[in-house]
Parts: sequence; C-alpha cells; structure tokens
Amino acid sequence: MTRKPKRTAGDPQTIKALSIKQPWAGLIMAGIKTVENRSWSTMYSGTLAIVSSAKPDKQAMTDMRRKLGRLPDICNVNGAILGTVELTGMLWTADDGVAESDHPRVTQKMLDWWNDDGVGWIVERPKRLPSPIPYKGRLGLYNIPAEFIKTLS
Repeated sequence: MTRKPKRTAGDPQTIKALSIKQPWAGLIMAGIKTVENRSWSTMYSGTLAIVSSAKPDKQAMTDMRRKLGRLPDICNVNGAILGTVELTGMLWTADDGVAESDHPRVTQKMLDWWNDDGVGWIVERPKRLPSPIPYKGRLGLYNIPAEFIKTLS
C-alpha cells in the first residue's frame, strides 16, 4: 500500500467486528495496545467491536506476562465480545521502506505495537462492556448481529 486510502465511515445501524486472539484483544481493550497488526487493510473506519477468539495465543500470553509483569484480567476472557474501539487509521510501509499513515497523529506507542511487515490498524478510545458477551467470532471484518447493537452503542 503506497497511497493514502480513502476511508468510509460505518453505517450507524451496524457495528463491524474483528476477532482477535488473547492476549491481544484484552490489551487493546485495556488501552495498552493501540495497533492491531493484519496482513490486509480496510477502507472502513469507525466503531469496531473487539471479539476475543475462543482460543488464546499461549506463547503470546507467556511473552506478554513476562514483558508486562501481569496481564489485565480481560486478557483471560475468551470467546466473547469485549467492547468497542474506534478504528481511526492505518499504518503501512511504502515502496521506499518508509512508514506511512493516514492517521493525523501517529505516536511512538503506535509504532511500538506495529509490525512493519503488515498493516497496522490504529485503534483508540476503548470502551469495555461491564460484562463480556459470549460470542463465536469469525474471520475477517464482519457485522455484529442487530441484537447486540444497543448494548455496544
């Protein structure tokens, strides 16, 4: 990706979701991780539900415990809608090897979480649900069923 993508805001009647393995989903919802690494980009921006996958990444759980000392409790919740974030931009490596972004204020914290082999989805303003909602996630970017929209809004 070498040019600035055109973003499209989401439809207010739907909420897009992304399934992420633990501990990454929990670290995003705790406001610690500000970039989700993907091999693909999206034109979508706006509210994004974070769904923790049914199975955690056990090696990443161990690595993050070592790095952070202790993981937030939300990192132990699997197979559930954890809350929402705002997807506000992307990070990518241009053809000349330089990092580029369509976000107005890329911070060092964002760059620290970004894997420059792929696309970094910049996520901000996490809003945790008081109680996670059990939910089976899917691959890709998908719509949350209508019955959950009010709870997440």
